[in-house]
Formats: sequence, C-alpha cells, structure tokens
Amino acid sequence: MLKNYITLLFLFLVSFSAKATELSSSILETEAQTETEISSSNEEGDIDEYVYENLDEEILEDSIENDNDISSNIKPKPVVYYQSPIKRVAKFVWGEPVDNAILTGMLSYHADAESRREDRWNHNLIGLQYKGLIASTFINSHNKQSVFVAFGRNVINTPILHSKLRFQAGYKIGLIYGYKNTPVFNILGITPAPLPFVGLSYRRVAFEIIPIPSRNPVISANMRINLYPPENPKKTKVISRK
Repeated sequence: MLKNYITLLFLFLVSFSAKATELSSSILETEAQTETEISSSNEEGDIDEYVYENLDEEILEDSIENDNDISSNIKPKPVVYYQSPIKRVAKFVWGEPVDNAILTGMLSYHADAESRREDRWNHNLIGLQYKGLIASTFINSHNKQSVFVAFGRNVINTPILHSKLRFQAGYKIGLIYGYKNTPVFNILGITPAPLPFVGLSYRRVAFEIIPIPSRNPVISANMRINLYPPENPKKTKVISRK
C-alpha cells in the first residue's frame, strides 16, 4: 500500500515538473516575441521619423524655392538718385567723346571782303580723332603750316529722319601752333582754340561746320570719315551635343 502511494506521488511530481517546464518555456517565448515586436516597432518608428523629417525638409525646400520664384518675378523698383542742377548741366556739357574719324579737306569763308581776296581759303587739312583726342595739321589763312592738338566732345548726338543720319553738335578745345608773326592772337606762336561745331553724319561720312571767333570771323568746314569698331565680330561656333 505504501509503495503504491509513493509511486503515485512520484508520478504526480514528475507531471507537475513537466507542466512547469512547459509553462516557463511558453512564458520565455512570449517575452521573446514581445521584445521582437517592440524592437520592430521602434525601428518602424525611427523609419517613420526619418521619413517625416525628410518630408519636412523637402516641403521646406519647396517652400523656399517657391519664395525664390516669387521674389525673382518681382522686379525691384529703380533707385532714383537726386542730382543738383549744376551736376546735370555739367554732365550735359561734358557730353561724350567725338567719333573716331579721319579729318580731311578743310575750307573756310572769311566774313571780311579784303580777307577773302588776300587770305587762303583751302587749307589741306589732314587729321585724326581717336577716343576724344584730336591731332591735325593744315595750312592756315596766312599760308603757314599749323598743328592743332585738342580734345573734342559731342554734346548733342541724335538721329534725324533716319537711324543712320545723325545731327551732332559739340566743341573742340585745344592749342594751335603756327600763327607766329600774324594778326591772330598767339603766345610764341601758340594760340588757344575753343571751337564749337555742328555737323551731320551719315554712316561713315560726316560734314562739320566750325565758326572761328576772331577779329575777322571765319567759318570753316571739313569732311570726316568715321572709323567704327567691327560691327560683326567672329562668332564662336556652338556644337550641340545630342
């Protein structure tokens, strides 16, 4: 009887320990599954946060680009600086350099009848204008070779009737050497020469009229051959890549 009781107790303990082992193993499995689910959820959360961060950055960049596009379409207002009347007059009088040109063929008309009979009217002028500087030589009314050095400015240079036909007005200020021992005012043969001019220019040919103030007023006229920079520079060939 006692043996049977001990045998039953032993079997009961063995079955209880087996059930406990199964229970503990199932608990461990559930804990492992929970940890894997938590880790996977954390990873997904990190991915979501990364996606959200990237989306925020892309949205921010798009908004910045849209702002730039809007700002690029808005033209800034021109800034108008005040200029005093004196500066405006000085700017107008200073004008722009006279055209680059070759000067040739100077003729003159003397207001005094006696001067017209005695003085020279054909002066064989040859000269050059370049970047506003002028150098020329001619035979003056007293049959003496003279040299004229000056700078010239166009105060008015505007087209009339045609885009290539231009009316020009300005001045040439310089010194003339060659009037020594003549009635014309000079210091050691050097005469100051402030000379206004008006003229017409058509393409490369121009005609100038210059009044010369003196005791015997003279009006001179000369031709001018304009020298322009190349209008059609060589274009670089563009090779298209397909």
